[in-house]
Amino acid sequence: MPTTAPYSIILFDGMCYACSFVVRLILLLDRKKHFRFAPLQSEIGEKLSSSYTITTPTATILFISQGNCYTKSTAILEIFKILGGIWLLLLIFRYIPLRVRDKLYDWIAKNRYKLFGKRTTCSIPPPRYQDRFLK
Repeated sequence: MPTTAPYSIILFDGMCYACSFVVRLILLLDRKKHFRFAPLQSEIGEKLSSSYTITTPTATILFISQGNCYTKSTAILEIFKILGGIWLLLLIFRYIPLRVRDKLYDWIAKNRYKLFGKRTTCSIPPPRYQDRFLK
């Protein structure tokens, strides 16, 4: 079920406070509406992650763009690239070896509930952004 939609898709852990905060930040910054979102725990999130054979999807962010699926630190850098502007400065992190970037990402992902907390239910998008969430 790989997608070549006219927009990019960000699949995130809907139970994670930090992940939900980042999604809200991207919603504010994405004036051109490049991104659509779905929690990994949702039906569409599960379908999309399994179609890209991601075995432990809630351990990572998934970014789907032009038929490609990016995970971990690469997903974040691809999102920065599309956001453009000052966010392009963060692409300097591409020069850090992937193994090192992903090790740091894995550590944060493993400890995200301890560091930022965990929701008891998936977050609900604000009404003005509901059209940006896949169902």
